[in-house]
Amino acid sequence: MMVLMEKRLHWMPPIRNATAAPEFFSEERAWAHMQALAGDLPDRQISMPQLRLAHDYVEAQGRLLQQLAAARGGDVEVQVYRENVTGSVAMDFGGVAFTNAYNSLTNIIVTITPAGTAGRPGLLIASHHDSAVASPGASDDVAMVAVMLEAARALLSRPPASLPAVPLVLLFDGGEESICQAGHGFFNASAHARGLGAFINLEAMGAGGLPILFQHTGAWTVAAWAAGSPNAHGARIAQDIFDTGLIPGDTDYRMFSARHFGTLPGLDIAFIRDSVAYHSSLDCVERVRRGSLQDMGEALLGGLMSMAATMAADTEGKLRSREAIQERAVYFDLIGGGMVHYTDTTARMLHTAPLALFIMLPLASVAGGHTAAGVMQRMAAAAVRALRAFVGALVAPALLGVARVLLTGVSMAWFAHHWLAYLIYLPIAAAFALGPWMRLRDEAMRLRPGQQGHYVACQVYGVGLLLSALAAGLCLAGLQGFSQIFAMGGMLGFAVGSVLDNGAPTLTPLAAAGVLAVSTVPLAAMGAILGTFLDVMMERMALTGHHSTLLADGLIGVLTGSAALGYSCCCLLPLMAYALGGLLGSGPTVFADPDTHTGASKKKPSSSSSGSSRAPEGRDWSSRKGVLGLLVATSLGAAVWISVAGGAGSGLEPYNASNPRRVTITHLHETSSWLPEDDEFPASAARAVGAAVSASLLHPAAAATAEQVQEPPPSPEEERRELAPLVSPPPRVTAKWAMGIVDSNPWEQILRALPRAAAAAATNTTAAAAAGSLLETAPLTLPYVRQSKVRHGEAAARPYEFASFHPLDRLLGKLVLEAEPAAEPPVAVPPYVRLLQEEVIAAEDGSCPSSSDHAAASGAAGSCSADGAPSRRRLHLRVFTEAHCWAMLNITTAKPIRRWSLPSPPVAAPLQQPGGGVGGYFHMVRFSHEAGSPFWELWIDVDLEDSAGKGGERAEGGGPGAAWASVELSATYLSLTRELIEMRDALPKWVLPTWIGTTYHSAYVY
Repeated sequence: MMVLMEKRLHWMPPIRNATAAPEFFSEERAWAHMQALAGDLPDRQISMPQLRLAHDYVEAQGRLLQQLAAARGGDVEVQVYRENVTGSVAMDFGGVAFTNAYNSLTNIIVTITPAGTAGRPGLLIASHHDSAVASPGASDDVAMVAVMLEAARALLSRPPASLPAVPLVLLFDGGEESICQAGHGFFNASAHARGLGAFINLEAMGAGGLPILFQHTGAWTVAAWAAGSPNAHGARIAQDIFDTGLIPGDTDYRMFSARHFGTLPGLDIAFIRDSVAYHSSLDCVERVRRGSLQDMGEALLGGLMSMAATMAADTEGKLRSREAIQERAVYFDLIGGGMVHYTDTTARMLHTAPLALFIMLPLASVAGGHTAAGVMQRMAAAAVRALRAFVGALVAPALLGVARVLLTGVSMAWFAHHWLAYLIYLPIAAAFALGPWMRLRDEAMRLRPGQQGHYVACQVYGVGLLLSALAAGLCLAGLQGFSQIFAMGGMLGFAVGSVLDNGAPTLTPLAAAGVLAVSTVPLAAMGAILGTFLDVMMERMALTGHHSTLLADGLIGVLTGSAALGYSCCCLLPLMAYALGGLLGSGPTVFADPDTHTGASKKKPSSSSSGSSRAPEGRDWSSRKGVLGLLVATSLGAAVWISVAGGAGSGLEPYNASNPRRVTITHLHETSSWLPEDDEFPASAARAVGAAVSASLLHPAAAATAEQVQEPPPSPEEERRELAPLVSPPPRVTAKWAMGIVDSNPWEQILRALPRAAAAAATNTTAAAAAGSLLETAPLTLPYVRQSKVRHGEAAARPYEFASFHPLDRLLGKLVLEAEPAAEPPVAVPPYVRLLQEEVIAAEDGSCPSSSDHAAASGAAGSCSADGAPSRRRLHLRVFTEAHCWAMLNITTAKPIRRWSLPSPPVAAPLQQPGGGVGGYFHMVRFSHEAGSPFWELWIDVDLEDSAGKGGERAEGGGPGAAWASVELSATYLSLTRELIEMRDALPKWVLPTWIGTTYHSAYVY
C-alpha cells in the first residue's frame, strides 16, 4: 500500500504535445515560454537588464492573446497593460518588522472579458516573472507564467459557452522576489485591482511539481477549487505550518488576501517537490519535472472555471461578505483522488465529536456486560501507555540525531540521500512506538482470556481517547489542520475498537478484515500528508538558517517519528504489537469457537503444562524484546555507519552537486561618509552607463560587424573604467567578504574542503584546536582575502555588514574577512545619501510639506498627519544609486520617527545597548527600483522635544536625547565581478550561492 501511495503522489497526467487541439492545455506549448524566459533570460532579478527583456516578452505574448481574441468576432475582449508601481508597505518577515519600499517596478496585466461579464467581480490570477538572486527561476516562477499564458490561449480557443463566467485579470508580477513589492504596488495602485472578487496566486518552492493548495482565504474558494480541479492536492496542515513561520518564505498571497494586506478571498498554490533547487542555479529548465506543467495547467483551467461559476452565481454578494471571507476551511486530498473539505465551523463540531464519543463510551459498554468504571480504567491506562509511545517515538529519534551530531560534528548526513534519514530514525521510532504494547497479547490472555477482543479494543480506545483530546485542544487553539489529523486518528480508533469489541475471545478473520476496511483510507491520507511534509522539510533544511548545529537532525528526528506514527494511524499500534506477540509466541494460543465464542485451549506438548488456558506472564518476552532491540540496533548501526563511511569520495556525502549546501557571498565595500562634490557628475555617469547597458542589449557580445553597426557601442564595463577616475573627491574604499551559511552545519565543513585546510588542521592534536585553527587559517586561502583576523559568529559580525540581507540576516552563520576591493567595480560612482535641506517645523504646525523640489518621489504627503506633534527637524534626503539595485536604508534616531514621506507608517525597533537600555530606534527600509532617474528623494521628521536648545538646535554632543539622525545605506549590485566569480569557484563543487553580489555601505550622521 505504501508503494502504491508513493507512486500516486508522484503521478503526472499524460503530456499533450504542441500539436494537440488548441482548446486543450499543452505542456509542450507552455514549455516554450519557460525556455524563452528561464533558458534564454536566466538573470531576471530586479536591477538586471534581462528583466526588462522579460517584461517585453510577456507583454508581446499578451499582444498575441489580444490578436487571438480579436479574431473570434467580438465575444471576448483582451487588453494588455504595462504599469509601473511605486509605494511602500510596513510588514514583517519571520517576525522581523521593516518597511518595504519600491520605485517604478513593472507589472504586465492582461484582462480577459467574455461578452456579458463586464461589471461582474473579476478573478485575479497571478504569478511573477522575476527570479531570485543567483537563480534562473525556471520553476519559481516562470513555470507558472508559462502555465498562465498557455491556459489563457486554451481558453481563447474554446467556444463562447466554455469561457469563464466572470472577467479574468492576469497579473504577471515583475518584482516578487524582493519580498512581494510589485504585487503590493498592483493591489494598491492599479485600476485593474478594483472590482476584483477573488484571486488565485501561483507559486513554486521546488522544481519537482505536485502543486498543492497550501494557503487560502474564504472557505468557498477551497470548495470551488476542489470541485473544478481534476487532481486537487493539499492539506490545511500546510497552512497551519506556514503560519507558524517554521518554513521561511512569503508570496504575493499576502498582498491580495483579506487575512493580510489585501481585501480578497483566494488561494495560494505552489509546486513543493524538489525544494533543493529552490532559489539556486539548479532551478533551471532542465530540472523542472516533465508533466508538472500539464498537471498545473489542467488544475488551473478546471479550478478557475469552477471559481468563476461560483462567483457569477453569487448575485447577492454573499461571497464578498465579511463572514464569508473570514470563514476558513479544513481540507485534505485523498492522494489526488479527490479533496475532502469543510468549514471551520463544521470542524469545531467534527473535531471535538470523537472526544465526546469516548467520554460516553464506558456507559455504552455496560450493555455488553462490562462496568463503566472498568472500561474507563482500562481506557485511561491505555491512554497513558499511548502517551508513552508517542513521546518515545518523537523523542528517541531526535535524541539519536542530536547525539550523532555531537559526536561527529556533522549535521544533515542524510540531506543528499533521504533514505538515510528513514534508515537512521524510522526503526528506533517504531521501536519506541511499539515498546509499550509488546506484552499486550500476554496481558490479554492473562487478564481476559475469554475476552481478548474487548481488552485489545480498550487499548485502541485509549489511543483514540488521547488523539481525540489532542484534536479538541488544537481545535480550540485554531490549528484546525493539526486538529484534523488527530481527529481522524481518534475516529479511526473508535471505529477499529468497535470492530474488535464484538464479544469474541480473540481477533477473528472477520474482525481483521473489518480493521483493514476502516483503516485503509485514513492510513493513506495520513501517510501521504505526513510523508510528503517530511520529504519537503528534509529538502528545506538547507535554508532554515544557522541557528544550531543540532536543529536539523533533532527536527527531522521528531518529524520521522511523527511519520512513523502516521503510517500506523497510531491506533493500529496495539494491534501490531498483539500480532507480533502471536507470531513470536510458543505457548498456548486461544482461538475463537465459532459457536460459543468462548476460548478453547489448544496446548502444544509440554511436560510442564498445567492445563490452564492462561499464558504465563512474560511468556517469550525475550523474543519480542529482541525485535525491539533489532530495531534500535538498526538505527544505531545506520548512524554509526554513515558517520564512519560518509566521508569524501564515499558517494554518501551529506552534499553533492545535485543537492548542494547554500552560502551567501557579499563583497562589501565601505565608503564611510563619502560624498561627491555635487550631483551633476553622478547623474551624467548614470546616464552614460545606462545607455551602454541598453546598447549592450541591442548589440550583445561584441559580435557586431561593420555591416551591422558603424562602430560597436562601448560596453558598460568600458564606460565605468573611463568614468571611475573622474569621480571627485575619489572615495576611500575598505573591502570585506561578508559570507553566510544558512543551514545547521558549521563553517568548518566547507573550510575543511579548501586547499591547505587539512594541513592546517593536522598541525593540532585536539579536535577543538583543529576546528579553531581551521576557522582562523583556512578562510585566508580564499581569493582576494587580506591576511588579517577572521571574524565569525553573530557576536563578531557587525550589524551593518549584513544589513543588505535584512530581515534575513538573523538566519545566517556569519564569516567576515578583510578583502581587496573590486578591480572593476559594478558602478563608477559609489552610492551615497546627501542632505538636501533641513528645516525646523514648529510644534503648532502639524502640516506636511507641500509640493516642492524636495518632495519624495513616492508621494507628496507620505505618512504625515497634523496631530499637534512637538517641534521637529525635517531632513530632506537624496539617495543616489548609479544603477538599479537592491538596497537597505537604516535610519536611526533618538526617538521613533512618526512622519516621513513614504506612504506607509514608519516601523521602529529599539536599539539595544550592550549593557542594557535603549540607545535609540532604528527604522529599516528595504527598497528596490527600476526608475529612469538614479535619485530617490525622501524626507523624515526627527522630534526635538526635550532634546533641542532654543530655536531647535541640536543638543550638545548629540546624546540619546538629542534630535540626531543616523542614516546608513547598503546598496547591492548583482552583476558578477571577477572577484565574485573567483570566490564562488574557489568553494567546493557541492556549495552553491543563494545570494551573491557587491554591496556598498556608507553612513551619515545629521
